[in-house]
This record gives sequence, C-alpha cells and structure tokens, in this order.
Amino acid sequence: MIYGLVAMLGWGISNFFSGRLSKSIGFLPALIAGTMGVIVCLILVMLAGKLPVTVPRGSTLGLLIIAGGLLSVAGLAFYKSLEVGKISLLSPIAASWPMGIAVIAILTKQSPFSILTLIGMLLVTAGVFVASVKRIEKIVSFSDPGIPYALIALAAWIGAFYFFGRTLSGSAWALFNILFLFISVLFEMIYARWKTSPITWKPTRQTLLYLFGCSVPSAVAFYFYSLGMRSAERGAVAIATNANPVVTVLLALFFLHEHLNRRQLAGIAIVIIGLLLAGQ
Repeated sequence: MIYGLVAMLGWGISNFFSGRLSKSIGFLPALIAGTMGVIVCLILVMLAGKLPVTVPRGSTLGLLIIAGGLLSVAGLAFYKSLEVGKISLLSPIAASWPMGIAVIAILTKQSPFSILTLIGMLLVTAGVFVASVKRIEKIVSFSDPGIPYALIALAAWIGAFYFFGRTLSGSAWALFNILFLFISVLFEMIYARWKTSPITWKPTRQTLLYLFGCSVPSAVAFYFYSLGMRSAERGAVAIATNANPVVTVLLALFFLHEHLNRRQLAGIAIVIIGLLLAGQ
C-alpha cells in the first residue's frame, strides 16, 4: 500500500503541474518535454542505484512497444484535454486508470481479494469523483470539450500499464520504465511530424518550474508504482494510486485559490476511508 500512496502523491503533483505547463506552452511540447524530464530522472536513479541493465528481447520487447504506443496515445489525449478543459473535471476521469488495473489484477488472481478490498475500491472511486468534480452533470452532458479526450486517455492508460506491468517481473524493471517512456516519446514525435507541428518552446523560469514539477514527481511515481506492481499487493497499490486526483485538487486549492464545497470535503473523507479499507 505504501508504494501506491507514494505513486498517488507523485502523479497527483505531476498532473497539477502538467496542466499548468500545457496551458503555458501547448499540449504537445509539454507532453514531450515532460516525458523526457521523467526519463532523465529515471536514468539518474538507475545509475545512482547501479540497477541491473538487460536488453529486452522477444515478447518482452513486443509488450514494451505496445505499452509505449498506448502510453503516447494516453499522453496526447490527456494533455489535449488539459489544454481545452478544466483540470479539476478532467483529471479524475483520465486518472482513474489504476482502478482498471486493480480490477484486472483481482480478476486474474494476481492480487488478494476480499469484501473490504471491493468496498475500499468503490469508495475510493466514488470519493475521487465527488472530491474532484464540482459539477458532475458536466460529465453526463459532455459539456466540457476536454471530456472525450480524457476518456480516450483513460482507456489507453489502462492498456498501457496492463502490458507494461507484464514486463516488470525481471530484474531490469527500472530500465524497462525508461524504455517504456522512450518508446512513448518516439511515437509522440512521429505524431508531431505527421501533424507538422513544430516543437518550439522558449524556456522561462515559470515554465521550467512547471517542467520540474511534472517530471520529478512523475519519476518518483513510476519508480514506486513499479515496485508495487512487483509485489503481491498489486490491487491495493493500484487502488491507492487511483486517489491521485485528490492531490491535484488540493494543490489547486492552495495555489490556484479554488474553493472546496462541503460535498468535495466529504469526497476526500470517503477516499481516506476507502484507502484504509483497501489496505486491510
């Protein structure tokens, strides 16, 4: 569970700064720059920790290519959603992908299952939406232009992390994180070339801060999520990770001066209860 909580904090912080970076320099430059930042961080971690290096072959390489392709689709769709819509509405939709991984882990008996786990999973999912979305009717009516992109990102992330998770049993799991992201960047650059979109960005102190804020926490999240997926508690790790939009909402509260209503506060309480139950 602790791995999932760290991943929750990392991706929650990263999503907040990703939204700010996307609105500042455009979704495609932000996506590529952010992913490259995560890769650099993970390379430094791998070198500092002297982690094993093994070149993937055969089915493992195939799984990484599929996962990387889906990750690029998810990233493109998510950053586009943040560019045209509201972070507080779209983040809980797209970031619900860990719940899909939790369901898969439970159904395939890769993680222990109990009634408390099921209740915790449902409470976390419900609490995230209650805490994050001020006007839930916008989801039902599709009134926010970013919602279709967020749903595409959700489906692609579930697929990406499912296939990626199947490569993490070996000793070179840290390297596979880097390759997973690198393959994703290659697909993103191909997309940029196809769209003839110039990747231009004049760094400023503010945008560099946003880049640091989305890259470093995301690298931490990838590291601990991978450790969690190698453990026997895959379902609990995924459930905890699913609560990351609450972190994004709290950051918006403090830095963007957004206000939480009573329903959102109740949603945060529901998430905490769900995490406690899922961790039993």
